[in-house]
Amino acid sequence: MKEARDGAKMALIGSLDELTGLLSSRRNLYVRWSMGPQADLPQPSSRDELTGVELPGLSANPLDVEDWWGDRPLRTWVARRLHDYSHLPRVKDRRVKPWLLHGTEAGRGPDNEPLVRDVQPLGWVDAKAIAEAEEEVEKQRGAWGPLQRHRRISLIAKRRTMNMGDPQQPEARRSGKGAATPQESRHLKAAQPQTPKKTGSKEDQAQTGGGPTPPEQRPDHP
Repeated sequence: MKEARDGAKMALIGSLDELTGLLSSRRNLYVRWSMGPQADLPQPSSRDELTGVELPGLSANPLDVEDWWGDRPLRTWVARRLHDYSHLPRVKDRRVKPWLLHGTEAGRGPDNEPLVRDVQPLGWVDAKAIAEAEEEVEKQRGAWGPLQRHRRISLIAKRRTMNMGDPQQPEARRSGKGAATPQESRHLKAAQPQTPKKTGSKEDQAQTGGGPTPPEQRPDHP
């Protein structure tokens, strides 16, 4: 491990292979994405974003290999674990970075993630290791993305908006004019009953230049 460039008194894990080597010789290792031990350890407790409940430890992503993984490459296992939360710096705060820690699991959080106590910081995970993890994931046959809850929430909100129209315009919503896309507008228009155009008799058209004759000017019919 190299010395961290940001001046923090913690080592820097410079590659995916280096992190894989650490995992092969030690258990109870976790990766946490945050602003670092200096921000987390004075009060080592995460908080549930939905309810605000204080949790009995720091939420972290476990690195220990499960038995079902068998003799598959350890490097691929570590890569997917790093990739799981790689979206956090983009959706939360650019200062959020991954760091490796050793700890004891005290429970499970709302996403079934381990809540860790007795935390021992081991080192920052360099951006190079994250890039190598993404490359390793892309090599695999299946599709795999990060656990991006914020994107799912945005998609759900967008779908609800498309279904509702503009909630500030109830009249448009009731009349079907609040469709979210031009395609939906065309479907709604096609589904509406078409009223046939009324045309007068040839006699009416001749008297009015093509338009229908007003009722009071029409002759009585037997």
